[in-house]
Amino acid sequence: MPRPSTPIVPVLVAAFLGLAAADPAPRPWTMVDEARTRAGLAHALMAERRWDEAIEHLNEVVRITPTWSFARTLLARARRARGLDHAPTLRTLRVALRHAPGNVAALRELAGVLEELGRQRQALAGWQALVAVAPRDVQANGRIGALALDLGDLPTARSHLRRAAALDQEDRVSLARLAEALELSHDLGPAEELLRGLAAESPKDPWRWKALLDFLVRHDRRGGVAQARKRWLTARKARKMKRRRMRPLRSPRRR
Repeated sequence: MPRPSTPIVPVLVAAFLGLAAADPAPRPWTMVDEARTRAGLAHALMAERRWDEAIEHLNEVVRITPTWSFARTLLARARRARGLDHAPTLRTLRVALRHAPGNVAALRELAGVLEELGRQRQALAGWQALVAVAPRDVQANGRIGALALDLGDLPTARSHLRRAAALDQEDRVSLARLAEALELSHDLGPAEELLRGLAAESPKDPWRWKALLDFLVRHDRRGGVAQARKRWLTARKARKMKRRRMRPLRSPRRR
């Protein structure tokens, strides 16, 4: 006698109910979710330069997740951009670095704040801490070199300015400061060569010819003074004419 076939509909219903039972319930919304959402919103507000609203959200994020180094770094950046008191900004950055010592963004903000406060030696130490984590960071190497130069540490200045210039061939500021460090070290030949190279790369830039001219005059290096002066005057005149052409035309006054 043939076995009765199993009805197909009850089987499908049972399978569906089984799958539904196996599907986990949606995860409940947590305070961490709230913090992440607010941090994302604050980041977007910062892109629109809406600093006060961003700071409000980030203060709440830090309250919810006090050990989140990224959020504290964002808060410090927003406070710094808004021009608020530096003391709370420094505190929040130091807490951020306590929880994440290798946070490059926090190290960058900390060194920048210390520079703004005029604490050159502390700022130098901050940039050096950043280079210890990211040795190929162009800005950090350039700032170490510039601060060391201002503080009279010529070997450190030369070393880091050379590294910044090697990492970024377009970093003209580091190259100019390197020429200054070489001059102060009485390495006049390399300094002159560097200044001539800077002028040759951008012959239409009057500042570069002026830097070379001043160097040649300072050290009584008569060879090339006349040419450097001529190139500087030509470039300066061309720059003035260009600015004049770019100046918007004034509409005629109505009588």
